Amino acid sequence: MQFLSENTIEMKNVNSVLLISHSTSKSGGGEDDFTALVKHMFGRYKLYGILPEGERVEYLSKYFEEYLIVEQNIFPFGNLANPWDYFIFIKKAIKINKLIRGFLSSKKIDCSYINSSVNFSIISILKRNKIPVVLSIKEIIKPDILRNIILHYINSQVCKSIVISKYLYGKVDGIIESNKVEIVYSGIDEKYLESLVHPLSKETNIEDDCFRIVNIGVIAPYKGQLLIIKAIRNIEGINIRVDFVGRVADNKYFVDLQNQASRLPPSIKVTFAGEQQKKEVYRLIQLSSIVIVSSLEEGMSFVILESLLLNKAVISSKVGIAEELIRNNENGFIFARGDYNKLNEYLRYVIKNREVLSSFNRNTKRYYEQKFNLNHSLERIEGVILKCIQNSVIDS
Repeated sequence: MQFLSENTIEMKNVNSVLLISHSTSKSGGGEDDFTALVKHMFGRYKLYGILPEGERVEYLSKYFEEYLIVEQNIFPFGNLANPWDYFIFIKKAIKINKLIRGFLSSKKIDCSYINSSVNFSIISILKRNKIPVVLSIKEIIKPDILRNIILHYINSQVCKSIVISKYLYGKVDGIIESNKVEIVYSGIDEKYLESLVHPLSKETNIEDDCFRIVNIGVIAPYKGQLLIIKAIRNIEGINIRVDFVGRVADNKYFVDLQNQASRLPPSIKVTFAGEQQKKEVYRLIQLSSIVIVSSLEEGMSFVILESLLLNKAVISSKVGIAEELIRNNENGFIFARGDYNKLNEYLRYVIKNREVLSSFNRNTKRYYEQKFNLNHSLERIEGVILKCIQNSVIDS
């Protein structure tokens, strides 16, 4: 459905930019990224939006001259995607591109920005309308052969690609030309985070006799939640609680997780909280003894950023920005992907040495502040968009 915003601002002789999100879910690092960029560019550009159905549509809509709501269509980038999922993706892509073609028919767009590479199917209709494309690559598409094909296509079509970590840059290097890709780290809106965070009362604070673990992310094999179950199942002598926070993206995997959790000893409690608002996510991070990122693949991991800003130590698999932010035995630990034995070892260590965990928590925020700054990141993305607009003018 196409809408004209009620908050349209009269603007002349300014660049028109089309901002396209892969999701408008109420929680998620990529969604936060997109929201921050929209707010950053508002008032200085004529903004148009393409938004998938979701909780943030109403909030985001006020920033656009016009916007189009479409069905969410995320490329099935998991390693074991069902062939039927690819068919559904293609079918939806054809339908969405027809809607976008109609939406663009009467508009002059100087540049477009796609918030995630899982939306690469939209590139073709933008190029057909001679609109330069800036694409943010946030995910690692599997299997490798399919990723290489898609990256070659992206390289041939976009003006510029943005990757959000050195880890992710290593995955595209050699396929996307070096002059067409930039590393731009994401950041957290610290004022927004602080507005949602409140001191915990004594009644809700961490119990001394319970070690609380929180894991945040969609319930899916690539997020590796099963590793946590395997790592804690033989830890004795202490009460442990694990909170899994995130929507269920793979029901079969979710059922398996529930079955495995039901076999744990009575001293270990596992809860599945589902998708939560940011305020509740931050509260659960505060309540936790430690945050675990168990992903098998991750382009970034906003949870690490959020946890460090909340002064909470992290144990993470070796993915995304983990190696750039976490220092072993200083503010957390890093373990090899899939290595639940090493995760078990680190958990036993911090459970036994609570004073070490307290020292980790005091070290977390400074590691974030050394490299990550939201305003700087937004300015760099805006700079990439402006450069593509300038190049387009020269070419024409």
